[in-house]
Amino acid sequence: MIVSNSRHTTWLSQLSLLLSYFLIFWLFPSHTFSQVAFWQKYFGGTSFDLGQELIVKTDGTLLVAADVYSSDKFMEGNHSTSSDICLFQYSTQNIIFWKKFYGGSGEETLSQLIETKDGGYAFIGTTGSQDGDVRNAKGQLDIWVVKLDDLGTIQWAETFGGTGNDRGFAILETTDGGFLIGGESGSMNGDMLSERHNGLECWLAKLNSRGSIIWERHLGGDANERIVALKEVEREVYTVVGASSSRNGDKGEAFGKKDVWILGVDAVGNIMWQSTVGGEANDDVHDVIIDADGNLLMAGTTFSTSIHIQKQQGKGDAWLLKTTNKGEVIWSRTFG
Repeated sequence: MIVSNSRHTTWLSQLSLLLSYFLIFWLFPSHTFSQVAFWQKYFGGTSFDLGQELIVKTDGTLLVAADVYSSDKFMEGNHSTSSDICLFQYSTQNIIFWKKFYGGSGEETLSQLIETKDGGYAFIGTTGSQDGDVRNAKGQLDIWVVKLDDLGTIQWAETFGGTGNDRGFAILETTDGGFLIGGESGSMNGDMLSERHNGLECWLAKLNSRGSIIWERHLGGDANERIVALKEVEREVYTVVGASSSRNGDKGEAFGKKDVWILGVDAVGNIMWQSTVGGEANDDVHDVIIDADGNLLMAGTTFSTSIHIQKQQGKGDAWLLKTTNKGEVIWSRTFG
C-alpha cells in the first residue's frame, strides 16, 4: 500500500502541508477524528510499497512517486526482487494516465522528484543495481539521477559514485538549465575526486542539462554529513541545508551530537557563509521551503534542550524552524 509523503510541490502547497501536519495533528488533536476525507485511494500490491513524492499539477492531476517492493496487482511490472521506483499520473476521477517503473535487479530508492522547465521531470535517489535502467554503476551504492519527459520516458539516466556507498538526496534545476545535486559520499574515487576529510561527507555537484558533471565538492569534517535540501536564492548562488556531526574541517561551529548545517555556496561550490543550528543532542531537518519573504522554513526533529531549542516536550519532538536566507534563526518551535 502506498502512503503518500509529499515534499516538493509548489512552496504554497508545501507550506500548507507543513502547517497542517504540525497544527492539526499536534496542536488540535481533539479535532482530528472529526475530519472527513473527500476521497481516498490505495495503490500497491501484496508486499511493501512506500509513497515518497506527490506533485499536484496545474491541470489538477497528481504525479505520484513511490518505492515499491510488490510485483503484483497495481505494481505488476516491477522488474526487481527488491525495490523499484514507480511513477504514475493519476486524476481524482480514478484515471491512470501512465505508469512507469525504473530500476534494475538491485534496490532503488527515491529521495526527490521535481518538475522541470521543459514540462518533464527529474528525480534523484540511490541505486544498488548494475543492469536494467542503471548504467555505469560505480560501487556498492550509487547516486542515481534520471531525467524524464512529460510521459515518464527516460531521456537520460546517470550514476555518480565510487567504490564506497554514495546516496543521493536532493536535486535542483538551476536557472542556467543544468542541475545541482546533493547527497552523501563514502567514496574517494570514481566521480568523487574532490578533496575530502573522513567518514560520510556532503557531496555537491553541478551537472549540465545532459547530466554530465561540471564540478563536484566534498563538504564536511572528520565525522558524518549529508545534504538534505538545495535552493537557488539568487542566480548561481545556492543554499545548502544538511546535517553534520563534525567539529572540524569545513564546519565552522558545532553544538551537539548532530547539528543542522546551513551553507551558502557560489557558482562553483565555494562556501560563502555558513550557520549551525541546534542544541546539545541530535537535531535534524527533513524538509525545507522558501517563504514569500525569502526566509527558510524547515521541518525536522530535535532531541536537544538548549541553544536554539527553547523547550523540549518529551524524548524527541517535531521541530519547526525559521531562519533568514543566511541561516540566522528567526524562531524555533517544538511540538510533541
